[in-house]
Amino acid sequence: MKPRAHSIFGLVILLTLDFTKAFSEKDKVPANADEIQPKFWESLARERIRRTFQYYRKPRKPAKNVILFLGDGMGLPTIAAARFFKAEMEKRMGAANPSLYFEEFPFHTLCRTFNLYTEVTDSASSATAYLGGTKTITGMLGLTGAVRVKECREYKAEEKIDSVLEAAIRAGKATGLVSTARITHASPAGAYAHISYRKWESNSHVEKDCPSEQSRPKDIARQMLEDHPDINVMIGGGLDMFHDKNNGGQRTDGRNIAEEWLKRMQDQGRKAKLVKSAKEFMTTDFTGVDYLLGLLASSHVDFEADRKPDEASLANMTTVAIKILSRQPNGFFLFVEGGRIDHAHHGNLGKQEAIREGVKMVDLKETLVIVTADHSHSFHLVGEPSRRTSLLALDESYSPRTLDNKGMIPLLYSSGSAGKVNELRGDLNGKEILAKLSDKENKLPAFIPLNSSTHGGEDVGVYATGAFSQFFHSTVDNTFIAQLMKYAMCLYPFEREPHCINASTTLGFSALSVILSILITRYNLC
Repeated sequence: MKPRAHSIFGLVILLTLDFTKAFSEKDKVPANADEIQPKFWESLARERIRRTFQYYRKPRKPAKNVILFLGDGMGLPTIAAARFFKAEMEKRMGAANPSLYFEEFPFHTLCRTFNLYTEVTDSASSATAYLGGTKTITGMLGLTGAVRVKECREYKAEEKIDSVLEAAIRAGKATGLVSTARITHASPAGAYAHISYRKWESNSHVEKDCPSEQSRPKDIARQMLEDHPDINVMIGGGLDMFHDKNNGGQRTDGRNIAEEWLKRMQDQGRKAKLVKSAKEFMTTDFTGVDYLLGLLASSHVDFEADRKPDEASLANMTTVAIKILSRQPNGFFLFVEGGRIDHAHHGNLGKQEAIREGVKMVDLKETLVIVTADHSHSFHLVGEPSRRTSLLALDESYSPRTLDNKGMIPLLYSSGSAGKVNELRGDLNGKEILAKLSDKENKLPAFIPLNSSTHGGEDVGVYATGAFSQFFHSTVDNTFIAQLMKYAMCLYPFEREPHCINASTTLGFSALSVILSILITRYNLC
């Protein structure tokens, strides 16, 4: 006799509850204390790299460039829905092969996203993982789990996690950040910030939680411009985090640190540019610019659906960034985030164009391009919707079967602001419903009422092409993405790997050959 499904489910729940007695979050000790240390995740990455050599040849030279494209909240259900929306927009509804550009990359895999304590991550701890290579606690950026959330103090060097961007700068590479979110928001800040609370974006936010001036850490905006003066390109929203409240910003220290950054760059003789709007970005000549700070909106940049034709798109921002970075001789690292996929959960197609334009501008023989997400969402594509009707139309198969006779659409959230509090769900029947749901101001149905949708804990996709892309051949941890990028570019702690030493030796012999040729020609040594 087969066991009933609910009996098996109950057994799983009991086992899970029993297991969690040993590891409750209140203990503030992870199941394996070694996980706090960056060396733990580095060792796992080294072992995975070693295993890859069983299937693929060892690389002979490093990647000159790496571009990481991130879709914030771009889980697999979002990608599936985006395929069908794309086909609908292109009037190819029902097409046999709806796909997004990056799905054609030669290497795909899945990525685990849990953090140090929770099975479902947030954007800050995940950014620390895929940009720093180490797992940390929800809400923290660039710090190990030895620090506690909202801990008000300066952090020790050994508590800080070295990001790919920071390692690239030390190696003499050009670096850039592009995002449609605030440039101080969790995902881009994961490249440069070391702070125990992701919302400490300006000094006013720090002061609220850290009343003692002696114990206040430097806010994220100051960390970006003061602690990382060598970042070549920073484009996104968040102008308010850099301006004093008397100038319309959120700072209370009387500083306008964006202008301070520009003056400091000019005093050093650097060719720098400060841009303060998405319109200004489109009319600015970036010829000869080596350092760019583009703060294109007070907070987040407009949704792709709301963007005006004369305002910069993510593809525009990415193109400018690559043009500036490509002029630097030692290669570059670029992080590009489609941040508002997470916020509106429908910005996938704008990100696709940014990826397409970016790939066209680089040589894949010397450039690694990765596309992934920081986490998924409580978003679902369900039922049996027809391939020849809109995803926002009623599911004609399941709507007649709903027990409350109120119809069903194939897109919904398990949690979110559209959830009803002590109310019955709305009736989805009627022709006017499709028009209402198609309005970007309206929300898809949600089951559990929350101010916003929660993240999802399932694995997310990783899509790779170019140099070193073969390392994404089976399921990875999100920390591996950062470790592999460092390995590919021969950044610390991978600068002594064979492909790095071989490249240096080859370069040395090449330079020596040139010198000998000059000497032989000039002094007739033969």
